[in-house]
Amino acid sequence: MNRPSSLHLFLIGALVASLAGHLYRYLASHPPRIYKIVASTALPGPEDDVPQDLADELGLSDEQRTQVLDRVKDLETERESLEGELAGAVGELRGEVFRPEPDAARIEALNARIGELRAKIFGIRVEALRRFGDVLTPEQREALAERALER
Repeated sequence: MNRPSSLHLFLIGALVASLAGHLYRYLASHPPRIYKIVASTALPGPEDDVPQDLADELGLSDEQRTQVLDRVKDLETERESLEGELAGAVGELRGEVFRPEPDAARIEALNARIGELRAKIFGIRVEALRRFGDVLTPEQREALAERALER
């Protein structure tokens, strides 16, 4: 059996990267409903406060704002760490794809790692939203869901 040439590996890598890019753009423009809710809801980071427009719209008390910040602080730190890992993995993938002799197995492994990191980051956003919702009254939760679906 002939071993694939570096040109074949490069073309396979380019095809995989291109397909991944198209899939990412498609999912970004056609997100599932839960993604819209999570992505469109501005959640505070550890040094932030709840966005004023969101707090006003939901009628959050000072106590609720403090509770929200306390509940999502650890998640924000974890998300930032994962985003750093993700940026590194994407850089490694680009470097591998454009090497003179790209390693198809390494490209596949990096693609898998990038998918895992993106899934973890999405999971953190969902958990942050759940924790945020735990602080809200039923009326505030309904208003938050309506706001998220409007975006």
